[in-house]
Amino acid sequence: MPKKITTAIDNKKNKQSGAFAQVLAELHTVWIFFTRLPWPGDFGLGKAPNTVKLSAAARAFSFGGIVVGGLSAGVLYIGAALGLHPLAASILGLGAGMLVSGAIHEDGLGDVFDGFGGGASKAKKLEIMSDSRIGTYGMLALIIVTGLKAALLAGFPSPGLAAGALFVANVLPRSGLAMMMVILKPAKKSGLGHGAGIPKKEDAIISIIIGALVAVLVFGPGTGIATAVVSALGLGAVGFVAKHQIGGLSGDVLGAAEQIGESFVLLALAIILASAF
Repeated sequence: MPKKITTAIDNKKNKQSGAFAQVLAELHTVWIFFTRLPWPGDFGLGKAPNTVKLSAAARAFSFGGIVVGGLSAGVLYIGAALGLHPLAASILGLGAGMLVSGAIHEDGLGDVFDGFGGGASKAKKLEIMSDSRIGTYGMLALIIVTGLKAALLAGFPSPGLAAGALFVANVLPRSGLAMMMVILKPAKKSGLGHGAGIPKKEDAIISIIIGALVAVLVFGPGTGIATAVVSALGLGAVGFVAKHQIGGLSGDVLGAAEQIGESFVLLALAIILASAF
């Protein structure tokens, strides 16, 4: 049987199929890294797509924030609609995000504060950060940051604004993590910071643009861009401290940056949209 001759139309179809498969693989990678939810295809809806190295999925990082933030915001809004106190609804929303994400970022925040606060040298800081046990610094950091976020969310003028703020606060910091992976070198030769690889700068920029667009769509150009800048400041502050404390990046540093970024975004939005609901 003669071999099929590939036509220009065939090549176009193959390229489209390859591009779609790549995007799907990136989304799948981000899904399984940023959430603990089963992939929709796992319910017998089809074969799960391939995965790629985390750095190769950098432009899709915002997708993780959209999934976690969307579910968190939904729980907060439903709780408020059922008549719960704003603080209770806010705590439920934050708790939902922790369940969906497996508290991966909260874990990083606790480890970073334990390591940076309790270690006298880079080696000791990294050793403490790799310990699964939580110390005083880590526990206090989690209490203060989570409590601050809950209090800020409870102070928004309406449940809708609080839900929108929680959604955007989840998207923006995650969209900026790829740029941290570009700028900072890994602090050690093992672990997530090293194994994830270095994203392409253009992919990191695309991720940031997507996150900023989400913020603009939710709160408008002025507020959206302002919160994107504030999120970048939060991530930059964590990156600056990490570089001086341990010489660079680790998976825990990325988690801590996401949590600090969330807090910065909520603080900015609380100031802009002040008064209680």
